[in-house]
Parts: sequence; C-alpha cells; structure tokens
Amino acid sequence: MNDLGIQQLINRYWLLMLALDIGLWLGALLLPSTVLLAAAIFLTIAILKGDASGRLVVGVLSWIKGKAEQHAVQEWQGSYYSWQNRQIRILEARDTQWVVAQDLVQAAGLKMTAELRRTLPHSYPGYRQIPGTELTGFDQESALKFLISKQHDPEIIKLKLWLEREVFGRLARQRQAEQP
Repeated sequence: MNDLGIQQLINRYWLLMLALDIGLWLGALLLPSTVLLAAAIFLTIAILKGDASGRLVVGVLSWIKGKAEQHAVQEWQGSYYSWQNRQIRILEARDTQWVVAQDLVQAAGLKMTAELRRTLPHSYPGYRQIPGTELTGFDQESALKFLISKQHDPEIIKLKLWLEREVFGRLARQRQAEQP
C-alpha cells in the first residue's frame, strides 16, 4: 500500500472517530433515536466506503456539532449573572423578567426540596413555569419577596440588594434607554 492509501485510511479512521464522538454528544439531545441511528449509519458507511467527499462529511458533522452545542446552552439563553460564583439566569418572557427558581434558591444557599417546591406556588403568586421554557421561576416581585422571607441570613440580604440594584436596576435602565 502506498503512502497515499495509508493516509486515506488514517483520515477515514479519524473521521469515523469524530462521527462516533458526535454521535455520543447527540445521544444527550432530544432527537428521536431513529434519526440519530440513520445519521450514524449514513456517516459511517460514507466514511468507510469513501463515497462521500471529505467536505460533505465534515460539513454534516460540523452542522450536527453546532446543533448539539446550541441545544446544550439553550437553557442559558437570555441574561446570565453570577452571585458569589453561582450562576443565576434571568430570562425575559412576555415583557416580564424571570429569575430561574433553582438558581435563586441555590444562590441563597438553600436546597430546592420537594417541600419547598410544593409551597412556592402557594406562597408566591409570581412563581410558575416561565413562558416558552420548561423552567420554573419567580417574577421580579416574587423573587424579592422570597428573599425577604429568608432574610434571617445576612448573605441573603446581600443577595436581595444585589438582585434589586444590580440586576433588576440595570435591566430597567436598559429598557428605558431602548425606548424612544
């Protein structure tokens, strides 16, 4: 076998490994398994037979990788803030700012227990599923009321002030600046 043939085999091997690696990534996506299986079979056969041009295979794999990355960060779309190295997602839906409940509870140093999850909707009318997502959250008013109810801890008081001034205040200033 000449050097060109060996190089082609090596290239096909690496493309196959890349296809399998991306297939594992896609396993985490919510795509139907039949689509994943069909794509994996097509790419594997194309790579092994050498019928597909390298650009086509790399293009398809790049597209799949891009979709996987987009899906992986989809729940973090929107405004994102950090409080003492804890990430807090602030989403806007229907002209309302929402604080993702799980993020706020963790930032407050609490745990989202089944009991807390059960009592939140009754205690805070602004706690519900964020429109257009599968996440639950607090509207601005309910987020602040939740923190006020837990303010026996000085760190939670600091979190409330930060959320009120830095996050909600900044978002309000941005909205005012955008209005003509």
